[in-house]
Amino acid sequence: MGSKRLKLNEKTEKTQLIWIRTGQPLVKLTITQLQLINSVVEFDSMATNLGVVLDSQLSMSQQVTAVCHSYFYQLRQLKSVKSSLTREALHSLIQSFLHFRLDYCNSVLAGVAKVYFQKLQSVQNTAAHMVSGVCRSEHIIPVLEDRHWLPVSQRAVFKMALMVWKCVHGVAPAYLSDLCIPATAISGRQHLRSAVTGTLLVACARTATGQQSFAVNGPAT
Repeated sequence: MGSKRLKLNEKTEKTQLIWIRTGQPLVKLTITQLQLINSVVEFDSMATNLGVVLDSQLSMSQQVTAVCHSYFYQLRQLKSVKSSLTREALHSLIQSFLHFRLDYCNSVLAGVAKVYFQKLQSVQNTAAHMVSGVCRSEHIIPVLEDRHWLPVSQRAVFKMALMVWKCVHGVAPAYLSDLCIPATAISGRQHLRSAVTGTLLVACARTATGQQSFAVNGPAT
């Protein structure tokens, strides 16, 4: 942190530490706290960074739970004033405040288990039923299409594709652009089909956590 001209906040309530593992238990790690100059910070099972909740296995389960909890809370607040709003106003509120929660940093969900996308999809379906007024037994896909709402999993793919587009066109940070390498950059592959179609090189990943990385999911998108 010193080399990057940053200062560590020694207040224990503002500093979070977490061990990240890739499926194997942390039995060999005996360190449970970090001694700072004037305080001691305990390691935790999850930590929040820019509003994203990270767990020790990077399964993103805690992040999904936090988004669902916040989304349903806001839906309950809107439900109490729903009768005083027009359908267009209700749609605008959900689009502005609730879908923002679904879209915020949703690219970190790339490669996670489908069950977490199903949980997020359930909250979007609830919002769609509220806006449209259709019975909950009705099929939700036509309602989403009528509102031009992409399903949650497709919203995450769109966000990832947008980031890759920025990398390819030089408007993304270098630490992301360096992970999007065109196939034409590799000697001997200039005339292959992958080079002609603009395919990017996909990094190899040996762990499930590695398969969630931008180096894998970005070029593969």
